[in-house]
Parts: sequence; structure tokens; C-alpha cells
Amino acid sequence: MFIRLVLGYPQCTLYRLDISKQILDSARAKLGVRAVLLQEDACEFDAHNAFGVTHFNRIILSYSLSMIPDRQAALAGAIRYLAPGGSLHIVDFGTQSRLPRFANATLNTWLACVQFTPRRELHAELNMLSDQNCRGLEVQHLFRSHALYAVSR
Repeated sequence: MFIRLVLGYPQCTLYRLDISKQILDSARAKLGVRAVLLQEDACEFDAHNAFGVTHFNRIILSYSLSMIPDRQAALAGAIRYLAPGGSLHIVDFGTQSRLPRFANATLNTWLACVQFTPRRELHAELNMLSDQNCRGLEVQHLFRSHALYAVSR
């Protein structure tokens, strides 16, 4: 998704933060210098020290909260670095409550193998975070609740 964003918005400066060196190396190979890439933990991130900026207009967390142990810290950091009028976009695994049992069991077995932990309480956590920060929240449950897409403004 990040590569599509960079290619689709060549006039914008896009930043990518990831703890995985392999993912960043792959992005660097495809993008060259069209984006600013940094290997860092989202829970300890300092935007000014890392990128020389204080706020971002859009922040996207794409299937990352399922891998971050302290997702509350990552979410709090994202809210902290959001520019006034900016938006936080989150897509991640949903509750899978509307998937057939077999599909749910198969998916969860695979997710455990690749060290993803679906955050079934994510919707409630986002509601609480939005309330605490006086932000609006729109949430959609997609693909029989396989995925959750949320936008906080």
C-alpha cells in the first residue's frame, strides 16, 4: 500500500516508519529516494528527531497494530503527531465474528504462525481513544468482520 501511495502522490513527502529492516529494504529497492524511510519502534518514535517534523496530515497504520505489543502506546503516539485537521487511518484484522467457523479457525491458525494477534477489542479501544482526545471516529467492519477500517479526525 505504501508504494502505491508514494507513486500516486508524487507531489507529497511521504514518511514510512517500520521496525522491520527487510520491509524497509524492499521499499527502498522499489522507491529509491521518493520517500523517507526509517527503521524504528512506533512506541518510542519521536517525529522531530526522526524526520525533522512535528506533525503529519495523515497517519496510516496498516495491519501493524496486530504485531505491536503495546498498541496503546503506538496509537497515543499517532494521535500526538497528528496535525490539526489531520486524520488517522487504521486498517487491521477485525473480530472475524461473521466468518464461517472453519475459515475463522484456519485464519487464526495462520495468524498465530506469522505472529499476528488480532485485536478483537480494537474497536472499543479506538472509541475510548477518540473520546479522550475529542476526535470523531468512523469505523467499518469489512469482509464479514475479517477487517476493520477506522478513521479518526
